[in-house]
Amino acid sequence: MAIAYDSGISANSTSKMGTLDNGTLRFIPTLWSSKINKRFYATTVFGEIANNDYAGEISGMGDKVIIMNSPTVTISDYQIGQTLTYERPTVEKVEMVIDKAKKFTYQINDVEKYQTKADYMAEFADAAAQQLKVAIDANVLQSIYNDPQAANKGTAAGAKSGQINLGAAGGTNGSTALKLVSGTASSGECNVFDLITRLSATMDEANIPETDRWLLVPPLFRTKLAQSAQALALVQGGDESMYRNGKFGQIDRWTLYSTNQLKTVTEGTATLTYILAGHKSALCFASQISKVENMMNPSDFGSLIRGLNVYGFKVVKPESLAAAVVYF
Repeated sequence: MAIAYDSGISANSTSKMGTLDNGTLRFIPTLWSSKINKRFYATTVFGEIANNDYAGEISGMGDKVIIMNSPTVTISDYQIGQTLTYERPTVEKVEMVIDKAKKFTYQINDVEKYQTKADYMAEFADAAAQQLKVAIDANVLQSIYNDPQAANKGTAAGAKSGQINLGAAGGTNGSTALKLVSGTASSGECNVFDLITRLSATMDEANIPETDRWLLVPPLFRTKLAQSAQALALVQGGDESMYRNGKFGQIDRWTLYSTNQLKTVTEGTATLTYILAGHKSALCFASQISKVENMMNPSDFGSLIRGLNVYGFKVVKPESLAAAVVYF
């Protein structure tokens, strides 16, 4: 069977791979790119927690996205008859560079394709999306763990009070981190629900909106949460999306996600984990499957497939991001 690459030829609408009326098989890179991108965003944690409004504005490595933050407007008292003065609010511009890329490359053997009769288009789109998710999830979450503003992390967090202990690295065997437990906390320990309320207070003191708040926790945190007596009363959420993106419930204005991609560090005998919490305005993310190519395999019967995904991310509102350092 011949393979054509002329995108101007009209394909038979009943074919998954673009089989023409004359039996010729052609590859449709645009459709495949769309499939991968769609599945990619549907299965990510960062696709849920980040502002990805700018994804459609990029096309390749080196692109820049200019993000306009809301200005600060002064609020003051008013008295009847006073002369009004007008300020010119300063609009802060943040630049996000699309400076990262991931690739995928594989081959399709003609004999295996005909023997299995599988829908290779859907199978490979799913596989590419899932593996891109794992790689980019890890890159994003392990890069932003130290980006919250100073008042939203450490043992003296709280923009107003400075009295919220979220734990910190740098001690001895986790001495300055929080040891998380599911039951009553002893000295030096912290109940999992207590940590959630501490993070809530941190966001409240920073005047962060109550909607669109998210909390990323490791799987063991979720286990501790399920073991606690308050779990059935306080955890709510659908059971469909958890298989796609780790979402498993809502507590105290937080939407909770379970992920094993959070930053961890070893401190003596203790393994510390950075739990991340924030608002969707904190992180901007943009990704694009910029190229998918199909080439005839010069050394075998079949095709060589390669794809390029370019992306970038930036914490644009550090005041909307918080981090807690814990161990179990």
